Amino acid sequence: PTQLSEVATQLAINRGIRIITNSADSGLGWLADATDALDDDTARHPMSVDLAIASAKRSLRGSVRAIGLHDDIKTEFDRLHQDEVMTNQDFNLNSNNKFATRLGQFVETTIVLNGLVATTAMWGNAETDEWWRPEIARLASHDIRSGSVALINLHRYPATALMYASGIGAVASGRLPTVAKLLAGTSVEDWRGNVGSAGTLLQAADTLDVARPSRTLFLQLKPIFAQGLALGEDGYAKAWEMFEYLQLLNM
Repeated sequence: PTQLSEVATQLAINRGIRIITNSADSGLGWLADATDALDDDTARHPMSVDLAIASAKRSLRGSVRAIGLHDDIKTEFDRLHQDEVMTNQDFNLNSNNKFATRLGQFVETTIVLNGLVATTAMWGNAETDEWWRPEIARLASHDIRSGSVALINLHRYPATALMYASGIGAVASGRLPTVAKLLAGTSVEDWRGNVGSAGTLLQAADTLDVARPSRTLFLQLKPIFAQGLALGEDGYAKAWEMFEYLQLLNM
């Protein structure tokens, strides 16, 4: 076992890779146990992000209120709040891989939720916006904790990713009033007790302690938009740039 180089660590973060630092004897045993545990794991919803987006599209195309989509979004929020990565109170950065590991856990835990919300923000309306927008403030606020500032800020990852996913979805369909309400009309509180708009306090650079925070989040959300919502790479990049521009105007 050895420490990764800076470049390799950034690659692991971008790809959501979990680094096993154990020796082969203990590491492979841990991997085998974790694989076996998947058969018994009922905590995670089996829905993939592509399936979630397809299901949300069908619900929003219907002529009646998309009750099923509402329930799916609520289920994902409930699961997120109860997930181990959200309830973990260990904020001591006592290993070089801890930040990357926890970031990978956040990405995996939130990807389906972000897909559902991005689709709803893109094709929904003022009523469906309220299914997800109030949760941003709830996810961003938590008690002041001691420990690594990098890990404490990372705890806001679900709120930050949700703001970007919903904002980019709304930008892509031209729902600019929704973007304005999201960035300027949604109040959040950080771990220091500061209150401000979501657009000001939930920027990627304030949440992710990595070399290129915006680029990192861009790559993590890319499958939702480039493939799932069929924007393609160019369409996703343009929507991302417009959202970040509007975010700067909000500051």
